[in-house]
Amino acid sequence: MHTGATPVFFAAQAGHVEVLRALLRHGGRPDTPTTDGATALLVASQGGHTVCVRELLQAGAAVSARMKDRSTALFLAAQNGHHEVAALLTDAGADPDQARVDGATPLWIAAQLGHSRVVEHLLRAGAAVDSPRHDGATALFKAAHKGHEEVVRALLPHSPCLSVLPNGESALHAAAMFGHTTCAELLVSAGSRIELRNAEGLTPGELALQAGYERLATALERRR
Repeated sequence: MHTGATPVFFAAQAGHVEVLRALLRHGGRPDTPTTDGATALLVASQGGHTVCVRELLQAGAAVSARMKDRSTALFLAAQNGHHEVAALLTDAGADPDQARVDGATPLWIAAQLGHSRVVEHLLRAGAAVDSPRHDGATALFKAAHKGHEEVVRALLPHSPCLSVLPNGESALHAAAMFGHTTCAELLVSAGSRIELRNAEGLTPGELALQAGYERLATALERRR
């Protein structure tokens, strides 16, 4: 089956920088997409091939190119924890808030997956801290949900929403539900309200108790 992939695409995907340079020098086009919309810059960013990304940008590759699901090169770099690639892309003008089809931004996906260095870079680049996925979950919510303490620490100085989100839960509820004690402590110290009730009428402490995290539930109730 013909995918539309070019030699430039394959060189970038594999991280073969000398081959990529030779192809570009002899007229290889950096932005020819495959049938699913992937370009050489997208796959080089996904693979963390920093030098290839730099070469493609210098050759004029479109930093805003998107896959069929609307993922950008910056999104793919963030998803895979490639902070150096993310820095190259934002320096080249990549929009840190350009979202995938489901509303997830580069910051959101980096927070969900625990890539704290990428999160820190995107925040410095001006990413909106509370931009939600379509289900209402924010970057802080996902970091708390997954127990990514360093990401929670990185997000809190940027004044993220600590209240109940459109998905019916708060970040503190997410941390409590999965027993992430340190994340819960960080959130409470930052001002999360322990008496806050979710869409089902439960406080974070009650949710922790329901999930079997008795020590966390007790610790939260003592802070009321």
